[in-house]
Amino acid sequence: MVQAVIVVLGAAQIGLFYAAHRAVTAAKRRGKWYEGTRQATAADTTLRTDPERVPWRLLIPPVLLLLITAAVGSTRYAALPETLATLRGWGVDAVTRVPTTPATAFAPVLSQLALTLLTPLLVAALLRARPDLDAAHPPKGRPAATASTCAACPASCWPAWPARTSPCCSSPCRCGRPCRPARS
Repeated sequence: MVQAVIVVLGAAQIGLFYAAHRAVTAAKRRGKWYEGTRQATAADTTLRTDPERVPWRLLIPPVLLLLITAAVGSTRYAALPETLATLRGWGVDAVTRVPTTPATAFAPVLSQLALTLLTPLLVAALLRARPDLDAAHPPKGRPAATASTCAACPASCWPAWPARTSPCCSSPCRCGRPCRPARS
């Protein structure tokens, strides 16, 4: 029963979204929102042309915390009981106990060490990663501009574009590519 209600509500949401989309698109077309304007896409490529430096100074607080935790653990290790409570997620399972060994006693320090090492390495790798697409060198065999970015297409035809089946204006696009069709 609950699943049927979820399916009905999902279908209703999709139907209402589509109806609202059509209404907004029609209003934009009637109001000539895009008349006299040229739509374009802008991209900030400074991440590749002037990449950010890895903020290595931000490692000082976690390394200090790691060293302080290890120092406190080292001074208190001799006074620990023969068994320790087991660490489970965010808390401690007091029922399940494990023998006191350096590995179990320093488990929080080892977790801190792993995170302190892996997080900055991941940041450094991501900042230096090669992009899949480079705006300066587009893939070969594809045109640099498509009909959706053509300046010669009338702006009033841009809000709605179901398929490229008929020209959206009386004359073909000056770039030689098919125009977006207008909705009837």
